[in-house]
Amino acid sequence: MLKKTLFISFFLLQLVSFGQAQISIHYLNSTPAIDGFADDWDLKNVNTFNSKARNVFSVNQAKYALGYDKQNLYGLFQISDKHLTDLALDKSGSPRLTFNDAIELYIDAKNNSQRRMDVSDFQIIIDLNGNVTVFRGGDRFLMQVVKALVPKDTITTNFVIEAKTTKEGSLNDGKDTDNQYTIEFRLPWASLGIDPKEGEHFKMDLCFNDADEFLNIKPLPESDPIPHYSYESITGNTDFGYPDKWTTTILVGHASWWKKLNETYGHYWWILSLIIVLILMPAIVYLSISNSKLRQIQPKSVEIDEKLTLIFSEPVKRKVAEINSEKVFVKNAKAFIISQLDNDITPAELAKELGVSLRQLQRIFKDELDITPNNFIITLKMEEAAKMLKIEDKNISEIAYAIGYSEPAYFTKVFKKYFGQSPKEYVKKPPSP
Repeated sequence: MLKKTLFISFFLLQLVSFGQAQISIHYLNSTPAIDGFADDWDLKNVNTFNSKARNVFSVNQAKYALGYDKQNLYGLFQISDKHLTDLALDKSGSPRLTFNDAIELYIDAKNNSQRRMDVSDFQIIIDLNGNVTVFRGGDRFLMQVVKALVPKDTITTNFVIEAKTTKEGSLNDGKDTDNQYTIEFRLPWASLGIDPKEGEHFKMDLCFNDADEFLNIKPLPESDPIPHYSYESITGNTDFGYPDKWTTTILVGHASWWKKLNETYGHYWWILSLIIVLILMPAIVYLSISNSKLRQIQPKSVEIDEKLTLIFSEPVKRKVAEINSEKVFVKNAKAFIISQLDNDITPAELAKELGVSLRQLQRIFKDELDITPNNFIITLKMEEAAKMLKIEDKNISEIAYAIGYSEPAYFTKVFKKYFGQSPKEYVKKPPSP
């Protein structure tokens, strides 16, 4: 019975251990700027870490998030720490960065290591000042320690990673209470030899180093213990340099269709923009010309109405002088326009029909009616359209085509500019005389 109970307990323990062991890294369609601030991170996938250390003055808590895209692995770590401490006082590449307030990433890029680190395994240390040290598993021993259990060598100078940090508090001052430090990094997949794609998995461990009292550690040998200093992984281990203890990590999600398009054709956006402009240019020019014509249209005028009525109601006299007079000229212009009502007549065509230059045509209409030839054409067309709306059983589109407008929508705009009412409004409520 005891053996059976022990077996079941062992099985459940293994099951729980298996169930909890996974880090999910989500795809980032919007990648953050590496500046040491969290304002451009979506923290819905944020994780938490609570230290269990007993040999420090204050226990740290941390929030962290990981993300990826096709090029990089991204990380954000916000560590709540009441004692910001830099023991090593060394710059990037120092093996002793591990004694500072810092984070450590352990990565088995090939997911193939057992007890000892090999050439596909990396240890990356980033301290609260943004200094970085990188180790890679291999055959040489660190710091010439002959019996090192985790043989590795520093490769910082040949490793690409960008890290930025911010701090809230004072460094190495044990008399005050600090707030936190933030580490943000961008690590190219090429540095790790990983081809990132959805579902890709490897092993990783995340560890937090916490020093709570400043002392000069330069004279101390590597093997000497450091007081008020702790190190823990997210799984609670304090012995975490071994790949068989690292956590299974999986890449989750993929690029949106917009980001895929941008990644594929991003270098050719200027060509696509040029093509789009060339396609849209005729429409832009047409709209510009149409709007310009609309601005030039004179609304219906009582004064012009009176002048036109006077000219068109006078009997035609047969004397040559009167036939060639400017009033008869205007009558002839009207007759031609009405005969070609369903065509888009231009002032140049009208001048040619009447046997004068365009400049003479403009002068005559200026003298007789104080309007341009184009406005004269529009006036006649709109007046004829108004008659059709009242007495003919035609819709707006049919009337637009009947007076030479190929686009009913544009005809409606011209009609409204001239009468101050849309065709529908005009039918319902006739304009004032």
